[in-house]
Amino acid sequence: MGSFSTKTTHPVYLKGIQNIWNEVGINLNLIMPYQFKTKGEVLLKCKNQQLLKELVFQSVSCGKYRVYKMQHCGRCVPCLVRRAAFQHWGEVDQTLGGYYSEQLERINHGNPDDVGAVANACLVAQQSGIHRLVSGNLSFVDHQNRSDFEGIFSRGLNEVKQLLRGKGVI
Repeated sequence: MGSFSTKTTHPVYLKGIQNIWNEVGINLNLIMPYQFKTKGEVLLKCKNQQLLKELVFQSVSCGKYRVYKMQHCGRCVPCLVRRAAFQHWGEVDQTLGGYYSEQLERINHGNPDDVGAVANACLVAQQSGIHRLVSGNLSFVDHQNRSDFEGIFSRGLNEVKQLLRGKGVI
């Protein structure tokens, strides 16, 4: 599975779950209505905006949530996607507990730099096109759905690009 995925929502994982259900006789089909929507698009199109605003800021996205004592780090890829989605939605990010690091500038601490990696991905996409970033990561996709997967990746990366641009990173 690609490094830009949340593994439990990755199409390969979900297809595996469906296959297990089929094998053990669970007669249910997994339907994914948001499969080709970015987080920002889902937030914008949610029909119950009031309930969404009550609950969404209590959700957890951070890949390092436990490391930061049950607080979003603010700099890992899931946090960047989350922050970008809220910005795309147009709502003030009121994430419970805030972010350990609000700043997105380069921090020289010897740890992986997801902000730099995402900024680089934005640059590569701009200079060489989205195909350069996703070609090997979409080997599981049939030809018919390839443009849908490329589209969601491109739009999602654009949401994060807008966040990074607004914070002066790129």
